[in-house]
Amino acid sequence: VLNPHKYLIICVVMSQWDADLHARIAAAIKKHRGAGRSAQWLADKTAELGYPISRAQIANYESGRKKNLDIAELLILAAALDVPPMVLLYPDLPAGQVEIIPGRIGTSWVAYLWATGIGPSLTSPAAAPTAGERLIAAVRERSDLMAELAHLHVNAGLYGYDAALKASLESRRTEVAARISRLNAEIHEAGGVINDA
Repeated sequence: VLNPHKYLIICVVMSQWDADLHARIAAAIKKHRGAGRSAQWLADKTAELGYPISRAQIANYESGRKKNLDIAELLILAAALDVPPMVLLYPDLPAGQVEIIPGRIGTSWVAYLWATGIGPSLTSPAAAPTAGERLIAAVRERSDLMAELAHLHVNAGLYGYDAALKASLESRRTEVAARISRLNAEIHEAGGVINDA
């Protein structure tokens, strides 16, 4: 038997969370637009980027008359404002309190970490990392190792005259390349895409 009071409370909580989310994003858009730049300026920037959002849509969203923003609009507004989209979603970085999802309160930094796959799951934080979290971790580690590998190549060229240092650099380069190869396999297995070219 469904309890109508329970579902009414859930709907009110969810609609309040949704309203708070949109109010937070709207305030962040307005803040990053700044006092010296109009909604028309922002509309023009979105058009330049190939996804026009009208001045009226922007003004209506900032004022709360427009109650939703789709993902494409969020991304293009962030690009037009030259800020990462996460700064619009969680503008009070790092320590501002935010309801990340209904009933889950945390800092903007915790929300950012979760949204980017760096932080733990919001629904089961003590559980083993999910497949998506493992993919993100592997991609991040691979990126770091690719940068280290490039650095090792440069250093090997700069310090090639020192045989001991060159051997040490070459040993590390071999370790890093092997780890990258293992990560590539993990990423492929998890459904990720590696550009092998």
